[in-house]
Amino acid sequence: SNPASPSLSATIATGTDSRSVAVSGDHAFVVNSGPDNMMVFDISNPASPSLSATIATGTNPASVAVSGDHAYVLNVLSQNMMVFDIS
Repeated sequence: SNPASPSLSATIATGTDSRSVAVSGDHAFVVNSGPDNMMVFDISNPASPSLSATIATGTNPASVAVSGDHAYVLNVLSQNMMVFDIS
């Protein structure tokens, strides 16, 4: 591996209008403003990521952050933040 010359390990579909990604451990969390959802991917094998779950969010999620056992999703049009237990 050479940080000055990264190579692509894998590609996986993330849905319509993806806005943000957060990584915690073996999981990546992606919010999509088109279908108003958060997709959770198992990335324990970076060469073969897989979809673990799709979770409804508020309207027009714009950002996701993960801290400890919780994922925080900011929804623009719903004007709220949702907190998900991911433990």
